[in-house]
Amino acid sequence: MLPLSTSTYTVQRPQVLASMSAGLDPYGEGYDLDTSPPHAQAAALYATVSTGVRGHLGSPGGSERDVGGSQENVTFLLALQTTDVTHDDQVLDEADGSRYLVSWVVQRRGLGMAHVQAGVALGQGARVSTIRLDPAAIEELRHSAGCEADLRRRADAIADRARLLAHVRTGRLKASIEVRASLDGGLEVGATAPYALYVELGTRYEEPHPFLRPALDAGAS
Repeated sequence: MLPLSTSTYTVQRPQVLASMSAGLDPYGEGYDLDTSPPHAQAAALYATVSTGVRGHLGSPGGSERDVGGSQENVTFLLALQTTDVTHDDQVLDEADGSRYLVSWVVQRRGLGMAHVQAGVALGQGARVSTIRLDPAAIEELRHSAGCEADLRRRADAIADRARLLAHVRTGRLKASIEVRASLDGGLEVGATAPYALYVELGTRYEEPHPFLRPALDAGAS
């Protein structure tokens, strides 16, 4: 029996852990990650282990703020009647809806006062959200006029840089550097001179004189 109870709590467990312990499909029958709305996706991340668990939340034990961010974690000591709870669970205060993340758990026993002590943290500021990429939208953006113009500008700059770095004997290699369409619909910078690869990488008789790779590296920086 818990001697002092100020609220009741719901214990929830990450869905994958709960499903693995029960031998079930982690995502649940009928759940579609691609079509389910965001609130359904969030609900699917946790499974309820128990509800109506009596407990008492102690005073804040301190706070930790990440440098350069907005996440602040305030820690508490939570005493619960004996129940199934483990680290990485989350505990919801059924009175005010506050959500606490469990970091550690200790079972206390003796003289009819068996209960669970848990270290919990209340996150304030930053919120976890799901980011989903839309391949069709990315492809549409890729072929937009603005994106193609920017790609051409970058490719031309890389080609100009490669011409400046090219090892010149006759000038043929430098003149052969060009921007051309790639098989995947993008642009690529290369040299059509048949010996361009040997100049770039070198041979057993000649030292390498790289011009394409340095130009590409400079363009990416």
